[in-house]
Amino acid sequence: MGTKSFLLLSLILLASCHRVVVREAEFLENQSRHIIGGENASTKEFPFIVNIWQNSPKDSFVDHLCGGSLVAKNWVLTAAHCVLEDVTDKTVGPVKIAELSLFVGSDLISGEGGHEYKVKNIIVHPDFSWPKHDIALIELTEDVTDVTPIVMNAKKDLGASDTGLVATVAGWGLTDSQGRIDGKNLQKVSVPLISRAQCDQDWFPQKRGWNIESDMLCASSTGDTKSACPGDSGGPLVVSENGVATLIGVVSWGNACRGADVLHRSNVEGYADVADALSWIQKTINKR
Repeated sequence: MGTKSFLLLSLILLASCHRVVVREAEFLENQSRHIIGGENASTKEFPFIVNIWQNSPKDSFVDHLCGGSLVAKNWVLTAAHCVLEDVTDKTVGPVKIAELSLFVGSDLISGEGGHEYKVKNIIVHPDFSWPKHDIALIELTEDVTDVTPIVMNAKKDLGASDTGLVATVAGWGLTDSQGRIDGKNLQKVSVPLISRAQCDQDWFPQKRGWNIESDMLCASSTGDTKSACPGDSGGPLVVSENGVATLIGVVSWGNACRGADVLHRSNVEGYADVADALSWIQKTINKR
């Protein structure tokens, strides 16, 4: 899958972080998450998934940036760290909207065969402070007319206890833990959710610099075997409810794969909790 922005420890992020400025080297290690141990997927299965590309003349960067999910006819939900020039300095602001292209309806990382959309506005969650509230909305210049937006989860108790729930994460990015193989096709992998309490214990917060908060969901990965990794940031974490795909999380952080040494590797992946941000998402969309 593609690579660019994740930010702090590598795990499920979907970006490549070529230009993201961070405070520590480990932040860079985790910028883009890719799916490892997954399988080819199709936009027929994930019609709502969005492939975000950036063309930055300043940095000579043209590549897959992150993933996203269509949550309204002209709105895409992604990770805040995907669309910020510098996640440690809010005054820098988001990336230039003219640099972004969003593709819908293509299985390929190139976007070939899909429909290209341009960006009208980028709105970052007002409480974003890495890694908290890692959520942003992208407003498109036109409606997506041939895709039904994904249903967003409204249940706020998913991270409260270990329920045994298994979710699916999808995206484009590297498909091995060493960053050697660039995924050309959309990938998916199943990951079991774990409680925030278990996640906090497994994450070693004293080494990572932050605790697991109520705005986060966690999944357990199997390291180099099955997990999201650099290149998948911003992408969807989905469950099926009565046969309907429901968006529960946005790929945010982790370090189960590339960039983490054995002593500092932790097989948990972090996602922004959609239910926690749902009120803000709905108010933002309805205001426009």
